[in-house]
Amino acid sequence: MWVFFHGFVTLLNSFKTVYRKIKTFQEGKSQKISKVKLLLSSPCIQFYKDVVYKCIGYVLVGLGFVTFVYLNGSIVVGDKEAHQATINFPQIFYFSLVAGFFLAPFIPGRLLDTLVLMKKHYYVVTLATIAAFMIVSVNTVAHPYLLADNRHYPFYFWKRLYEWYPLTKFLLVPVYVFLWSFFFASMNEAGSFRLVFFICCVINLVPQLLLEFRYFVPSYLFIRLNMKHVQWHEVLMEFIFYLFVNVVTLYLFIYRPFYWPDSEEMQRFMW
Repeated sequence: MWVFFHGFVTLLNSFKTVYRKIKTFQEGKSQKISKVKLLLSSPCIQFYKDVVYKCIGYVLVGLGFVTFVYLNGSIVVGDKEAHQATINFPQIFYFSLVAGFFLAPFIPGRLLDTLVLMKKHYYVVTLATIAAFMIVSVNTVAHPYLLADNRHYPFYFWKRLYEWYPLTKFLLVPVYVFLWSFFFASMNEAGSFRLVFFICCVINLVPQLLLEFRYFVPSYLFIRLNMKHVQWHEVLMEFIFYLFVNVVTLYLFIYRPFYWPDSEEMQRFMW
């Protein structure tokens, strides 16, 4: 999915370049030229070559993926019964919380931009909020593995947040909408980039029933790497914040082992 996304961005950037060249080419002509001649002009020919040169790798990866799925019988490498594709739209909400947590050092400096974006597109925000409430009410599900292993963060993420109070899942809807608005307001790319990014997130996350933070890493990295106007003090706060998270995780792993009631083996807390 993310190979396709990167291929689309490459294609979009090439198209923007050729569009400017075509406009210059047309302006240099004394008379209007036909569409056929325009498609066979030097800027278009160069565009075709660039597409083949830059996108052939993505096409080969895509063909390899389709071949793998055909030979394997599914996209799953491990236990196919436990990892079947499903419809789990709240995954995009869980992702927003996790990504928002790790992007917390950047929120204060972009709070105004986020609120301006939400005000400008208030109708989209309103529809998204209504849709989120509907999705949460009918599609909140938990994989059996999620509550079967208390050694990982997702277990406590679900247990201490979503099972703590019955209405929590609804109270968090405004937070989801705000965080997605923050992501879009912070990204340094055009609206088409953000739209395709969101679509790729949906396609990548929604079929997953199991809540695992590692599924969120590629989407998070795309947001982080495309953030605009990053200041040095924000990077410093990010470093300190991440250092703190890792120190706490290592402390729990090393100094807070525990035992399961039905096992004599020592268990350790981990990601």
